[in-house]
Amino acid sequence: MTSRAGCQPVTSSTQTRAGSIAIEQWDTRTSGFTRSDAMHILDVLSTNRTTFSFEFFPPKTDKASKELFANIAKLQPLRPSFISVTYGAGGTTRERTHDLIVRIQTETSLTAVSHLTCVCHSRAELEAILDRYAVSGMENIMALRGDPPRDHPDYDRSGDAFLYAADLVHFIKDHPRTPDPRGFGVGVAGFPEGHPECPNRLKEMEYLKRKVDAGADYICTQLFFDNGDFYDFRDRCELSGINVPIIAGIMPGLTHHNSETGSYGKFHILSKPRLLLFSFATFR
Repeated sequence: MTSRAGCQPVTSSTQTRAGSIAIEQWDTRTSGFTRSDAMHILDVLSTNRTTFSFEFFPPKTDKASKELFANIAKLQPLRPSFISVTYGAGGTTRERTHDLIVRIQTETSLTAVSHLTCVCHSRAELEAILDRYAVSGMENIMALRGDPPRDHPDYDRSGDAFLYAADLVHFIKDHPRTPDPRGFGVGVAGFPEGHPECPNRLKEMEYLKRKVDAGADYICTQLFFDNGDFYDFRDRCELSGINVPIIAGIMPGLTHHNSETGSYGKFHILSKPRLLLFSFATFR
């Protein structure tokens, strides 16, 4: 579901790839460019007022990665607006994200969006990732600060190239080698219920605007259960001068434990409307 600050939200639906354009792809082997039919997120959002997309967690094993790719490929007949893959800080998980996202981009008709974080990355590592994406025709990136590795909760971030997502957005937008003359399409995170580390909602919107001013093309929100929280967040964006498209993050309750506690893995405890709690109890 996509909305723009100040506009009515729209319901999710399957989108066509009408409007997909041929773009230039950087090729390190020839120092030239080859043709690709990948779709830039700006074209996705301008062509379709309503978007429908899927997001996947990165696989933890090579076998799981192959199985996930096979299932993602089966989504092609649905023609989603794009497919995104989240990102684990450090270790093989993030490498599997890179490998999977490149396979989606090069071996399917789907438009891919890769998550990329500040955590655990030097400037040289980030440049290498962006170059690899450019070679594969990957045009779209979700830029995040990221969480520290689970096995290193006291991880020292002094060695990271960037501490904040706004700086990563600026870095990505300035990257000289991209498949599209407009540069990479960049999304950033928004929090309808407020960022858990920033109790001051005014400061939170200030930080979000910094990411947009750095070049973010759209906002994808954290999941939420009360539509009122999304509408309030949209209005706060408008009041803060944030006018990029806002995509609503939606995640169904898959187990009674999730539904009752509001806990979804790394996601923080979320508020739940009374009618939603009643529905969970009804189907217990």
